[in-house]
Amino acid sequence: EPLIQRAIEIRRARLGKDHPDTSQAVGQLAYLYSRQARNGDAIRATERALRSLHRHTATVLPVLSEKEQLDYLALKFGPVLRDGFSLALAGNIREENRLRMASWLLNSKGVALEALSERLILARNNTSNEAGAALAELEDIRRQLARLTLGDKGSTPKQLEELREKEKSLEASLQGFDTRNHREDPWFDIDELRQKLPAKAVLIDITRFAVTNFKSNKIVKDDKKPQRYVAFLTTAAGDVKIVDLGLADAIDAAVTKARNDLASSPQQIKLKGEPEAEKALRQSLDALAKLVLQPLLPHIAKSEQWIISPDSNLWLVPWAALPLDANTYAVEKHRIQYVVSGRDLILNPLKLDRKSTAPIVIADPDFDLTTTGTKQPEGTRGLSEGLNLGRINRLPGTVIEAEAVIPKLKQLAGVAPQLFTDKDAVAGAFRVAKGPRVVIFATHGFFLPEQEKKVENPLLRCGLLLAGCNQAANAKPGEETGVLTGLEIVGTDLRGTEMVVLSACETGLGEVRNGEGVAGLRQAFQLAGAESVVATLWQIPDVQSAQLMVGFFDNLTKKLPRDEALRASQLEQIKNRRDRFGAAHPYFWAAYTLTGSAK
Repeated sequence: EPLIQRAIEIRRARLGKDHPDTSQAVGQLAYLYSRQARNGDAIRATERALRSLHRHTATVLPVLSEKEQLDYLALKFGPVLRDGFSLALAGNIREENRLRMASWLLNSKGVALEALSERLILARNNTSNEAGAALAELEDIRRQLARLTLGDKGSTPKQLEELREKEKSLEASLQGFDTRNHREDPWFDIDELRQKLPAKAVLIDITRFAVTNFKSNKIVKDDKKPQRYVAFLTTAAGDVKIVDLGLADAIDAAVTKARNDLASSPQQIKLKGEPEAEKALRQSLDALAKLVLQPLLPHIAKSEQWIISPDSNLWLVPWAALPLDANTYAVEKHRIQYVVSGRDLILNPLKLDRKSTAPIVIADPDFDLTTTGTKQPEGTRGLSEGLNLGRINRLPGTVIEAEAVIPKLKQLAGVAPQLFTDKDAVAGAFRVAKGPRVVIFATHGFFLPEQEKKVENPLLRCGLLLAGCNQAANAKPGEETGVLTGLEIVGTDLRGTEMVVLSACETGLGEVRNGEGVAGLRQAFQLAGAESVVATLWQIPDVQSAQLMVGFFDNLTKKLPRDEALRASQLEQIKNRRDRFGAAHPYFWAAYTLTGSAK
């Protein structure tokens, strides 16, 4: 212990308090305390290391390459967070330390995609020559900081401080063009979150991690350690609760079983009828609820609103359809809203002085449209190679939904929406939009699993398929592909956009990445400036989708909050199906989810 303490003192004096080598030494101290079962000391040391790493990360990540950013987070943040969360399983954690642990999760989710997106967002927001020069200088300063802190051992704390002051000044000069919230201290305290939580709401913040056994002397790689899901429950008043949900393998298997049963629902309903098919599905939903919902209910049952920030495969769960008892689904008792991170509740999108433009609706693209020869806008990145989705069939029924929703959308926005279908449903129709009040995509979405190593950036592994995507393989570099990737979405200007609706197949899935939540379309649209995203976990029949969306927008015209508007539409569908068929199979109503702001 005294040797590590001395190492911390030397590195702090020589390299600075926020240098990663200093933080690494503090992390070693936390690990030593954990091995000695000094859990309180370990938690406090972990907090010191994470705060320091967080401050350093805010400076360094934006100038690293995509791969370097992801590797940096995995190598620097990953071990400290893994060991820290492992302490949560020890039990008898004091309240002040539960608050600390909840703040670790608050500050760690979603940071990779934010960093990967920063250059695009700053470039989009700053178009003048003066702003462009400031942006170039800012990137140069950050490159110097990265070099000095990551590689150049001859740097001094004074040099680093001078560069950080320049960085702060340049950031301030660019903020007038940037709608994102900026803070001198990037660390968020749990009390800030509590102030934003509604009185009758609970934040269910879930993390999945490889558990460190501090009693073992064996060195075990992360992929060989048992993984568990743990939930941190925060309310506006009261203590933070920590709930161990159990082994990740068992929960993931239950998620897969439920999703497979949902995928086979159309055949089961046709074969058995809706009441029997619903009973059969309830078996897998009950098994899943027993693992992920029952342990939480003693702490969340009295909360009217559940704000859920899932992790890994728990993003794929239709939480609204989890059974509370033999006759009741969760949505029948609770409002359900999703957030990528608890920070979403603190950093509400800033309202712009400018007015939103007319809504746009994109439906039934002609996937066979020949777009070869059409140039992509400069700076965009397509994904024609490595996207092996096979031939994409058209979705003519999506026009039914679009035409059904447009009158309600016009009533909500006070202006007629622009409708793009067939050969006009191209990516360019969306790229040129500036802050449309509402955007609706009625088309296929995609995401490539994490094991697809052809593409490093998670934002290039998710996207939407538009007119011409079946011809993507014929497109030359720089030509339009009919594929709108998440990275391109981030570069569009959705400041002033209240909501994006993704009424398509599996657009709500996204990248399943431990510690990062969903790295998919939802976060891409939010990073571009959209306040909230309504997405589907599976493709539901055209008629039921249209009914749900018409009811949803009708409820919005009545000034209901977005989560309540969606819930009310789902409840109406449940009632109607029970009255008509004697059952309300979740396949027809539970696919839609709301992520982001509910206001």
